[in-house]
Amino acid sequence: MASSMIHLAIVQEMRKEVSFRDINRLFLGVILPDGAVAGNSHLKKKICENTRYTYDLEFFRDRYGKYMKN
Repeated sequence: MASSMIHLAIVQEMRKEVSFRDINRLFLGVILPDGAVAGNSHLKKKICENTRYTYDLEFFRDRYGKYMKN
């Protein structure tokens, strides 16, 4: 699933700058949201008469934006 691969790639880049206490737990956490549910999962939403997917970035910012400041 492409989005899980993107998440893994971002974590790999973050590891260059940030030290994580349990990297394996982080890796699992970035693939589970998209891998555990078929269809619309995590932040994916269907567009173009349900023929394409995009990500609900506004929802992400509203829900998690306050945590991104730390």
